[in-house]
Amino acid sequence: MPAWVRRRRPQQREPEPARRARLEEQYWTGLDAGKAAISLEAQAEPDAVDFHVYGMRLANRMVAHLEEAGGPPIDHSSILEIGCGVGRFVLPLACRFRHVHGIDISAEIIAEAREYCRSVPNVTLSVNDGETLAAFADSSVDYVLCAGVFQHIQQFGVIAGYLREAVRVLTDRGLFLFTFQVWQTQAEGSGRVGAKVTARLLDETMGDLPVEIVAMSTDPDDPVPHFLVVVRRTEGPGGAASFGTFPVEDRALRTGTFEDLPTRRDLVEAWQQPQRPVTFYDE
Repeated sequence: MPAWVRRRRPQQREPEPARRARLEEQYWTGLDAGKAAISLEAQAEPDAVDFHVYGMRLANRMVAHLEEAGGPPIDHSSILEIGCGVGRFVLPLACRFRHVHGIDISAEIIAEAREYCRSVPNVTLSVNDGETLAAFADSSVDYVLCAGVFQHIQQFGVIAGYLREAVRVLTDRGLFLFTFQVWQTQAEGSGRVGAKVTARLLDETMGDLPVEIVAMSTDPDDPVPHFLVVVRRTEGPGGAASFGTFPVEDRALRTGTFEDLPTRRDLVEAWQQPQRPVTFYDE
């Protein structure tokens, strides 16, 4: 956990190294099987400015995808972020959307998120069960976002549950943007590496849902390849398009967001490595 995320009463804080170790333990190895959420910046810790700027830039790029897809007017809309962590995206999203809901599976992480996002009044942060969106009614939010989360969930069944739940809670014509890594080789993940996601699995999971694929893209320079997907909820049966045949656009996501940030040198070095092979189209 970045050292700059502080409680209101610092005299009650445990030593930072012990606290970070405890949070890491709770957030990863202490979780029930198949439950994980957004990363706690396990590599070089960013300072407050870098953390905020990096999150803002990524959030802006994802919002641009939503705007291009032609969903409900953003400044009049609500958005739900699955796996919000300490609020890296929640805070910039709150400057664009009428209301932001953020959920995560750790009560302590949600407490940190409330502290980080305390300056914005249009945010609701809550703990969820790590598998469903049971606290949200059908057709109750205009947008759903899940970025940097599925890549850590070890069972695809949990990912599939979230995909179906996200569509359930969307309003008509609402949009769901999600990202996932496309290089995994194991059907069941291990540690922080999530389950393999393939086009066939996505078709089987979402083929009967009232959604249509709007966009799929990948950052061609990212050495750890991701896909970014946008789907729209429809009134009737979904479109016939398959995730296996839908065209994938080359479009920067992380590239260009971190190179000037002093504490993101680990990413600068990573971008010099060969790209991992894409396994999304296996089977």
